[in-house]
Amino acid sequence: MTTRVMHKPEYSSEATLEAFDAVIREIRENGISADELEQLKVKWRSDYFATLEGGRGGYMPKFGLMHLLACFTLFDNEPQLVNTILDGFIAVTREEIQAAAKKYLRNEKRAIVFRTPVKANAKEAA
Repeated sequence: MTTRVMHKPEYSSEATLEAFDAVIREIRENGISADELEQLKVKWRSDYFATLEGGRGGYMPKFGLMHLLACFTLFDNEPQLVNTILDGFIAVTREEIQAAAKKYLRNEKRAIVFRTPVKANAKEAA
């Protein structure tokens, strides 16, 4: 899992990381609500269909569909997964999300990269 967290300059990276950790801790300890899960499923479904319909400008319509068909054929030898793979994601339960969070979203299992922009006057000095 890769997460990009951006914050306003008035907040420190450390404070932002603390807020992020609080959200992850809440999910690990209490899971997510049924409403949150439903919103996630709607968003996931929407993103999946947008991927299928997505193109590369006017010159390659439905690139997403072609890409998924190619991947499912190459790696699984099952191009028909394009029609059914969404079902497995939509079937995920709140308990499965909490179990995955407990197993994988642990501080000792992560790497953090802080990317900070160069200050304008530092560019001029260089």
